Amino acid sequence: MEKVSFWIPLIPPSVNSIYKIHYAKRQVFLSNDARAFKNQAKMFVPSVSVEKDELFSMTIEIAMDWKFKNGEWKKMDLQNLIKLIIDCISEKWGICDSRIFNFCCKKTHRDGDEGIMVHMANKGLMPQALVWDF
Repeated sequence: MEKVSFWIPLIPPSVNSIYKIHYAKRQVFLSNDARAFKNQAKMFVPSVSVEKDELFSMTIEIAMDWKFKNGEWKKMDLQNLIKLIIDCISEKWGICDSRIFNFCCKKTHRDGDEGIMVHMANKGLMPQALVWDF
């Protein structure tokens, strides 16, 4: 895989609500909302062929209305929305998400269509040295 970009016209539930715990059985499982999101989102993830040792760079852009009707900004943490997106793509492609070596996520304010723009690129078989830009 060289590069692939795709749009998922859904917003995932927050990581704060994706797991349910059955304390008596000591089991943790996905909530119904989380499972429904993953199943629906996978329909928008293209099928690709990936190499066994391929590494990836990923950019996720979450586009939605980030303001309340009164104009105040919603207090939604970006990092609470990305877990299911990454898991969904990893499952569809049959890869471990630990193979994502570079990652960027950003918010885009949009009044209309909400969703997720994903850009994935091959990083080759060896990770590049990390460079810190401050």
